[in-house]
Amino acid sequence: MPGSQAADITCSLPQVDPAQRRLRRIFNNSDFAQGGRLYGGFWQAMSSDERQEHILIEDDWCVELDYGQMSLAILYGLTGTKLSDVSTRWTDLSI
Repeated sequence: MPGSQAADITCSLPQVDPAQRRLRRIFNNSDFAQGGRLYGGFWQAMSSDERQEHILIEDDWCVELDYGQMSLAILYGLTGTKLSDVSTRWTDLSI
């Protein structure tokens, strides 16, 4: 895009080239409507720990948010309840 500028991304691992950011999308069953995944970024070959320890974006450390584990906290937030207010612990439940 004209006028746009790439983010300043650095990596302290010498074998990693942070300029390798070109991504390609592979669609499920070759169908756009069925979604797909992005491949090709330099960070994909790195472990989670390596990404967090060695990648800086605009001089800030990167983080990985676990959205899959946030659903319970989001539901509590929608009801106005804080997780710290919940007295029942998973170990107390008999399933």
